[in-house]
Amino acid sequence: MSVEINDQTVLLKEQLNNNIGLALRMMLEETYRESNPITPKRQDPIGGTLRTAVTKTMESNTKGTIAWHAPYAYIQERGWNPTTNGKTYFTNYTTPGTHAHFAEESVKKVVARSRDILVQAGAIR
Repeated sequence: MSVEINDQTVLLKEQLNNNIGLALRMMLEETYRESNPITPKRQDPIGGTLRTAVTKTMESNTKGTIAWHAPYAYIQERGWNPTTNGKTYFTNYTTPGTHAHFAEESVKKVVARSRDILVQAGAIR
């Protein structure tokens, strides 16, 4: 009697690695979708660039980054003016429904749904 063993370990590891990368990309996109409606936007002829000055980058299948690159992004996210030691808070945003902590709030929502995203990407069952 003979037995044949077909080792699929390498294939399974590669498939899992790809699925984890897919899940991270999905989480980056979902973070952007969640943040866009609550991201401050100027309503003037110049126009705001905060909503469009966003990059989503995958550095590997295990690390992804989303960043807002407008010069005032950090100030808008924190909701205070660093030149006055953080004492001046923004309260009157030009677009209704937008506010500070747009990125933080969006990331928290996506992390809360991370299990569903991992299942959808095939990384876990």
